Amino acid sequence: MVPWSVASFMAISATARLFNRLGPRLLIITGCLLQAAGIVLLTQIAPGSPWALLVTAFSLMGAGGSLCSSTAQSSAFLHTANADMPDASALWNINRQLSFCLGVTLISVALNVLMHLLAPAAAWRATFTLAAALTLLPVFFAWRLPSAAVVLSFLSEKEK
Repeated sequence: MVPWSVASFMAISATARLFNRLGPRLLIITGCLLQAAGIVLLTQIAPGSPWALLVTAFSLMGAGGSLCSSTAQSSAFLHTANADMPDASALWNINRQLSFCLGVTLISVALNVLMHLLAPAAAWRATFTLAAALTLLPVFFAWRLPSAAVVLSFLSEKEK
């Protein structure tokens, strides 16, 4: 988990530096692509796989997931008043935990079904492939997000 944590720290730091300049679209799309790439690498893991493959997979997933979540959180709280921030943060964290729970449940059910249809190694690979594909779904919605204009419009609203 150290590679995941280091990559996560770097992604959160990058979000802090780049959000105002780039806006959410590019950061979320990049995060989804990084996370999906890491999950795809998990399909290549086998006994005797080099540690570098695992380190790379976990680094990509940590960077991608944190880039997405920190960007989404920054976007969600952009118009939240300081007084409302504690409640908004609590709701955000509850939503995150529910998402983790539902995601694990969905992937576990998929693995269980696939284990009845495929050989175990093939079922694992198919499950990771499904997880990577699901990770890419937000990319289609992210294209509708504004780029840096979201921050600029917020700043101009504050100046009024």
